[in-house]
Amino acid sequence: MAEGEGLDDTLRREFVEETGMQLINYQQLGITSFRYPWTFETFTMNNHIAVFNLVQQVYGNVAEKVREFPGQDSKGALFVKLADITPENSSPLVLRAKKFIQNNEFDFADTILQEWQVL
Repeated sequence: MAEGEGLDDTLRREFVEETGMQLINYQQLGITSFRYPWTFETFTMNNHIAVFNLVQQVYGNVAEKVREFPGQDSKGALFVKLADITPENSSPLVLRAKKFIQNNEFDFADTILQEWQVL
């Protein structure tokens, strides 16, 4: 989040930065957290708070490559068939989103992971 930025503004900004598309309409599904080992200064765990939104309408085309800038955490986006999303190629957050799409029910349970490998 940028200073003074609310959740809606953050979502819209991040969506453009990471996909190249403008977010038109969405619905917040819920919030949960993912805790995992992480070494930084005196910390040994990180608690990633995740806000899940169902994107209903966008404008533009998905950008396979996005603009580089300091702090950019995305290399771009692409559409993937649901069946092709697996634990071997996706983060726990993506797997949670897949579960929602398959079951139409959001899982609010916090998750504690023994490891989190950035792909």
